[in-house]
Amino acid sequence: MLNYSGKIKEEADGLCDLTSQIKKAILPDSLGDIGNRAFEGCGELEDIIIPDSVTIIGDGAFDLCEKLPEYVKERIRGINPKAIMFTI
Repeated sequence: MLNYSGKIKEEADGLCDLTSQIKKAILPDSLGDIGNRAFEGCGELEDIIIPDSVTIIGDGAFDLCEKLPEYVKERIRGINPKAIMFTI
């Protein structure tokens, strides 16, 4: 599990890669935005707690996150339809 307290911006690109074993991520209530491709390739990510404070999710932030439940994907797409553009 990843319990992340920093700001996830574009610099966090590569936080996950295609071999990542992160299954759950909990983001802090103080987080306002998730940068482009921040979680791209987190293929094992099954759950993520995104606080209501997040109002911006960058393009491709959750690309290739195949195991996320559909309700999580819908919430992410509700903030930015381009946050999940590519799936396997």
